[in-house]
Amino acid sequence: MNTILKKIIAGGLVTAIMLGGAVGCSASGKGLDKTLSPGVKKEDSIPAATTASSALSLVSLKNYKDVLEYIGYEDSDYYSYAKNAARGDVPAADEAESSTAAAPAPAEAPEADAATGDTGGGTGGGDYSDTNVQVEGVDESDIVKTDGKYIYILKDNRTLIIAKADGGNTSVISKTEISEDVREYSKDSNDYSYKSQYAENMYLSGDRVILLEQVYESSSKNDVYINNNRMVAEVFDVSDPKNPKSIGSAGQDGYLVNSRMVDGYIYLITNQYVYDYDEEDPQTYIPVVYRNGEAKILPIGDICIPQNTHSTEWLIISGIDAKTGEQVSSTTILGSGRNVYMKDGSLYVAGSEWVTDESQPRTEDQYKVIDYVNRSETKLFRFDAKAGQVDFAASGSIPGTMLNQFSMDEYKGNLRVVTTYRENSYTLYIDEKYDFTNYVWKDDANMTNGLYVLDEGLNVIGKIDGIAEEERVYSVRFDGDVGYFVTYKETDPLFAVDLSDPTNPKILSALKIPGFSQYLHVYGNGLLFGLGQSVNDDGTEGLKLSMFDTSDKTDVKEITTYVLKDTNFSPALYDHHACFISPEKNIIGFLVESYGQSNKWDWEYEQKYLFFSYENGKFVELGSVSLGDGWEYNARGLYIGDYIYVCSSTGIKVLNLNGLGTVKTVNF
Repeated sequence: MNTILKKIIAGGLVTAIMLGGAVGCSASGKGLDKTLSPGVKKEDSIPAATTASSALSLVSLKNYKDVLEYIGYEDSDYYSYAKNAARGDVPAADEAESSTAAAPAPAEAPEADAATGDTGGGTGGGDYSDTNVQVEGVDESDIVKTDGKYIYILKDNRTLIIAKADGGNTSVISKTEISEDVREYSKDSNDYSYKSQYAENMYLSGDRVILLEQVYESSSKNDVYINNNRMVAEVFDVSDPKNPKSIGSAGQDGYLVNSRMVDGYIYLITNQYVYDYDEEDPQTYIPVVYRNGEAKILPIGDICIPQNTHSTEWLIISGIDAKTGEQVSSTTILGSGRNVYMKDGSLYVAGSEWVTDESQPRTEDQYKVIDYVNRSETKLFRFDAKAGQVDFAASGSIPGTMLNQFSMDEYKGNLRVVTTYRENSYTLYIDEKYDFTNYVWKDDANMTNGLYVLDEGLNVIGKIDGIAEEERVYSVRFDGDVGYFVTYKETDPLFAVDLSDPTNPKILSALKIPGFSQYLHVYGNGLLFGLGQSVNDDGTEGLKLSMFDTSDKTDVKEITTYVLKDTNFSPALYDHHACFISPEKNIIGFLVESYGQSNKWDWEYEQKYLFFSYENGKFVELGSVSLGDGWEYNARGLYIGDYIYVCSSTGIKVLNLNGLGTVKTVNF
């Protein structure tokens, strides 16, 4: 690659890649080095969906040093590598072995709650809600969990609070400190050590609470620097909720991407960056897993590198027994991921990147001219994941960038994905005689959207692309044979897509209304709830609740709206866990924040938890609970029996389910 171009990429394009999702990998590498002919039209350069699959496309690795060939960005001098230890001494694995343990028999799956269909892992009986998840039976970690008898709250990422849920007699029965922040420094030698540990979220499985904790350690001794970031699943026995006990932990290198729990097994997914490494020391470039604090390098048999892959990131996945904290298996693949979806034993991880296509050089006057097209692409990995055993199954790629986990959905063995495709182009003019290079960005940026259907090998078998030019996706929801997604620029087109024939998806309707929905939720038969923003000529004017009639997929209609003009933001717009929604109880709840001018000089800020129902074709505001003027970004709502519990970092508000009268305030 041209040296000047490499510098341009180093200064700008690689930064864009990192911001949009670091480089992932494809088993075939198709579409990565597409060559354009001189004078090619822009629309001709938009790639078809490219795919690849099967473990047969993996690189054959004999030892750790074989991995070094693939770590880094190909043809780029953006990264340089220094010799430096990345961690303390780690026992080396037998390179020929696999870390996979004999998989225990699958734990008995919890029965779905009769009222809510919830399988969040709670042990309590009766009528209660839990975390708002994407797929029934696939639990997602959150900061508040319940088993119908106790409420488990992660306060400020540092304290596990357990409260007995008993209506007006609700009380806190234990508090367990989780965080650790230790600093040591020697003025004489300049040696130092630092450790930070905090919990990001948690799971509840029977009488176990599993905290997902980020651990960072850094130290210097005798001018030897050691740094380590890892994610740890720490298991607490809460059979005596007054006295939780840590009984073990399992972890792995990197930062948390996401996780899932099915049938008592947690699937922990992290990304680890490789910055500096020592070729003679595998622990500086091969991921490490941990059991009760003891570290071990992953064996070569658990390392996957698809063909034609170069990356500075590892995607690491472990299957962990939620009862014991034992690692059933761990695997890593060279690449990255940002969005996670799981269903029926298939775990999907997707990451986005910018890909650059390069034309053949041509001559114009004294210049050598090369055209480049930058385009967005999503890399997909599928893993078989059952009873804690995780195995790489397939990889593929499609044009565009995903919005979030709701952009993916598996149905009848096929994966459906919605993306927003972006493209721009520029031209390099190189005067080789005077060693001068200039580049010109073209005013031809392109943005469209597409829906792709892939089989279990991640081969595209059906698609619709070129949808809603110059708009981007704001929300997606799939419901069986139908997919819904919202794009936005000036109006809110809600698209309904027929997916009954996966090889031939068809747009059934496109409803255009002012504003846009950022979260969609199926609200019973023939109803789709949307939460988003209302807009006018001056911009957004407040939160907007929408209810859509989807009984006729060819003619989706907006039945009613409710605009909260005095509100500016809700975390439920971006985090579905923050939306308490129960079609069975006909109740919707979420936190809002609002700014208001109390007089000519003063502004007021308030946070409230609002409750709505949908009755006779209208939204009805049932009531609200004030959470004051603090920052309660982590408030959650849930119900147990005849009471609603609003949990925040400062306490619990207990309300009657009927009437929403406050019956108890529990302060932490």
